[in-house]
Amino acid sequence: MSEAEITSDYVRPRNCVRHVGRFKPILEGLDYHLLQNGHKVERDHLALLRELLVACALHHANKPWNEMTGWTVNLAEPLLNVFTTGDTQNGIVCGRVFTEDVKKPDRSRLHAQTTRPGFPVRESIVEIEGMDPLVWAERFYEKSEQLPARIFRLGEDEYAMVVAHPGWDSKWFARLDAAAVARIPASEELGPLERRDYHFGCGCDATIIRRIVRDSAGGDWDTLFQNDEPLRIVCPRCAAVFYVEHAE
Repeated sequence: MSEAEITSDYVRPRNCVRHVGRFKPILEGLDYHLLQNGHKVERDHLALLRELLVACALHHANKPWNEMTGWTVNLAEPLLNVFTTGDTQNGIVCGRVFTEDVKKPDRSRLHAQTTRPGFPVRESIVEIEGMDPLVWAERFYEKSEQLPARIFRLGEDEYAMVVAHPGWDSKWFARLDAAAVARIPASEELGPLERRDYHFGCGCDATIIRRIVRDSAGGDWDTLFQNDEPLRIVCPRCAAVFYVEHAE
């Protein structure tokens, strides 16, 4: 399984951290996952999911090793939900698009939930505008995180996120564009921090899905099955398709 490597460096004079990586392995993993499970996602919807996955991976590269965050973007127009989640400890990100049974909001919003062992669950809701997932993520940082972040498209599959830290050079930060971010290794003094690998993955499997179905059924397991036909269950996180047999 190929991994997307995200490199993190501290930009010393500017008090910022730059995270950069090539995300082709994650995006190809998504494409294979959709093909494997027989899903056809509209081109425009898929483009939103792909770049929200990139932003989600960059976000997790900026977070502690044992933190997990899920983002659900509830769009008013077009009416759909775009969901992504990540697990820093296991180096995975995944997501899916919901087009059915989506509640129409008065305004588009990003709903975030973050979990970390030993800490209370953090939740936030941020109003968003437009159709750019990178801008949605920047808005999340602006409203929900302690410090701002900016995300840049550097090439076909290369992206970078620059996150401000206390005492950051705000004028330099505001002037950044993709070309300037690409030049940072040559123009600024960097302090290497770490490298993290991520791939498209959820962690779901047939055993987990069957246990969830059994728990949700309570004592009514038999009533779930019609003519002993297997149940078709779709993972709520990644849309993987599973078939649960009555006799299992």
